[in-house]
Amino acid sequence: MILVYGLGRSGLGVLRFLRKRGLRARFYDDRPKEEEVREALELGFAPDWGLEGVYEEVVAAPGVPLGHPNLERLREKGALVLGEAELAYRLSQTPIVGVTGTAGKTSTTLFTAHLLRGQGLKALEGGNVDPPLVAVMDEAEVAVAELSSFQLERVHAFRPRVAVLLNLGVDHLDRHGSLEAYHKAKLNLLKNLTPEDALVYNAEDPKVREAAQASPARPYPFLPRESPRETNLEAALKATQAYLDLLGKPLDPKALRESLKTLPEPPHRFQVFARKGKVVFICLLYTSPSPRDR
Repeated sequence: MILVYGLGRSGLGVLRFLRKRGLRARFYDDRPKEEEVREALELGFAPDWGLEGVYEEVVAAPGVPLGHPNLERLREKGALVLGEAELAYRLSQTPIVGVTGTAGKTSTTLFTAHLLRGQGLKALEGGNVDPPLVAVMDEAEVAVAELSSFQLERVHAFRPRVAVLLNLGVDHLDRHGSLEAYHKAKLNLLKNLTPEDALVYNAEDPKVREAAQASPARPYPFLPRESPRETNLEAALKATQAYLDLLGKPLDPKALRESLKTLPEPPHRFQVFARKGKVVFICLLYTSPSPRDR
């Protein structure tokens, strides 16, 4: 029996994914919303508000800290705590291109999926960028997953065919407790790679380079360009080439040129909405009503 801990976009996506496979599960949320509970019930799943069941696996939403007392109690009762990415990998044969880094994940993910589609592959993006990864696994020929540290801290066997590591900076110390723990979570993207996989990495970031050199995966280094957008595009180009190489499929230069003319515009986190003299007013935009792990 599986427990889906936390509803929202991720948890409800997981329940839909499990329902398609005819798998039994229950659900729980610390702060349940009426409409989300209703949808979970309509999907045919029952709640376990007392957390009284014994579960083999608990699929915890990214917003739920791994050290949450309820997750600790569930572990003590024998449950393995995992996340959406791990579940998607375990229950689907669809290959994954996994993208992470402190900055640039969304752009690189969108660019990579777009470029792969231009090469004739049914590539769909998901994960930390909408929709949830589990929502695209059954429709995609290859899934391009944006993966945050919150998602990567709860993977076990997860193994992308192409891993993209953009950079390792400072973020989420309030959640992870230390820079070392944050970087360790990010580097979980690499931990199960084999010589049959590919690793796209920022050769200018010393911590990234060190991790890449210790990996058995085929290396595809890139160097940052003048702007973040150009850097993210360079990483996406390398990821596209790496996946085509794994398939033994040559890159179509003409199709690539056409794809580069129609690159998607990722949502900007900050947007100017007014100016008064030399003062610029900037608002922070959220791309989802649910808490998101950046």
